[in-house]
Amino acid sequence: MQKASFEQVLELLDVHLDAFAVCEIGNGCGLRVDPLDKVVIHYVLKGEGSIDCEHGNFPIREGMMVVVPKKLPKRINGLGPVLHVSDASDSCPLTENMVKFRACENEADLVLGCGAVTASVGGMGLFDHLEQPLVVTARAEALPLMFRAVLAELAQPGIGTKSIVEGLMKQILVLLLRSHLKRMGTDSPLYLTLVNPELGRALIAMTASPQRPHSLDSLAALAGMSRSRFAYHFQRTYGRSPMDYLQSVRLRAAARLLRSSGMLVKSVAAAVGFASRSHFSRAFRAEYGVDPTAYRELAGGGSVVAIAGAETGGDPRAYDELQSVEQHDRQDHHPGGGAREQDPRHWSAAGERFYRAAE
Repeated sequence: MQKASFEQVLELLDVHLDAFAVCEIGNGCGLRVDPLDKVVIHYVLKGEGSIDCEHGNFPIREGMMVVVPKKLPKRINGLGPVLHVSDASDSCPLTENMVKFRACENEADLVLGCGAVTASVGGMGLFDHLEQPLVVTARAEALPLMFRAVLAELAQPGIGTKSIVEGLMKQILVLLLRSHLKRMGTDSPLYLTLVNPELGRALIAMTASPQRPHSLDSLAALAGMSRSRFAYHFQRTYGRSPMDYLQSVRLRAAARLLRSSGMLVKSVAAAVGFASRSHFSRAFRAEYGVDPTAYRELAGGGSVVAIAGAETGGDPRAYDELQSVEQHDRQDHHPGGGAREQDPRHWSAAGERFYRAAE
């Protein structure tokens, strides 16, 4: 990517930190992590080991960053054969803003700083179409300082903490992108997303107004392409057809309405662009594993934490967790005291998972 083009992309980069954790792992130990509905960026502060997932084994060492896609279960391992595996749900809070996951009996051999983030460029999710972990060796000397600065700020939060840590995370992402694109160039899975503003216009239209009667012709016109050329490049870039992508956007918008409003299911369907309730219900079940009414019931009247499992693709553990989650929501408090609605932090589904683990 040319320098001028990269600078234009960075002007549009928007980063939000949803949760932060420290992972401490011993040699011969592993930390099992359930899928999250947010991208997680791991930075290896100390030691070496590996990350295991369905896509294979990814060796890691001090100074490396690993971007793990949404909804991907993984295990983080120290060196040597894994003899003991701990669950990330067995954690302890460091502060109200930070959680520690520990899989070692004594001093940790492998330490990672882990941030669940939302990163977008011009309204497009930067890592939304990443299918497997992205391992980057960034040689910038500032990186460990930045991650330690995030840790220090979260350990003693004050006025402006949110702005400070999100500013640091944006700088960290810039260094990650610079190193990755310099090495991979056009072979990067992020390249087309970053350099194709034509497709970006169509994506933004779908995301901003999913209820509009978008068609392949109208989206191609926004991109300034013929129908066939637009369909080809969209499929190549995002791994699905434009209309499949549009349906996914509409279903995500519907899920938000089901969680946060009392609208009838029929009205929700119409509000996000579905012509019939039956079509909406079939599509929703295929995407989330439950029908819209059951999804709303799982939400417990709008609680994000109750449906964190359901958002990972209809994971049946969401049902198993519901009883304890509902009880926790009725208590409606957090370790630091005070009602959760008064908590100034914004926690997404991923943040709530970190948060619930801390409790």
